[in-house]
Amino acid sequence: MSKIIIQSTLLLLTGLLIVLFIDYNFNIHENISSVFQVKPLGIIILTYTISILVWTFKKLKLKQPEINLIRYTVLGTIIVFISEAVYQLARQLTFTELDSDARIKMYISSLSGMTLFGMIISFIISHQLKTRNSTRTVLFVIIFMFSCYIIQKYWMNS
Repeated sequence: MSKIIIQSTLLLLTGLLIVLFIDYNFNIHENISSVFQVKPLGIIILTYTISILVWTFKKLKLKQPEINLIRYTVLGTIIVFISEAVYQLARQLTFTELDSDARIKMYISSLSGMTLFGMIISFIISHQLKTRNSTRTVLFVIIFMFSCYIIQKYWMNS
């Protein structure tokens, strides 16, 4: 099991560092739409993270089908946390115009936000794999997306 966790963490980290390199060179963090603050960088990171977590959980389910929902969620959160910690550290090196206090604040907020996001996504994916209850999983996704929209609209823009 630890081999799968290490592979998944390294795969996620490698993908995130490639995305960072592409963003740094091609500036893909601009908004796509003026209505919704959607950025290609965010979509790429979201899709890649979900893909790695699904792949990981399916491999774990084949090796150890008795793993429970909580354990899947914790393992997914650990994978995202470790990968994001290194990614955010590398990302901070690209912000040459910021002072160290601003970089630390950005590092902590980005790391905690992505770890929380990874935990929620891990729970949703593991819930679907364990229960096969698509109706409830879709409800979780809708609530999660609505929460993200509210947070972005009212909390992030204040």
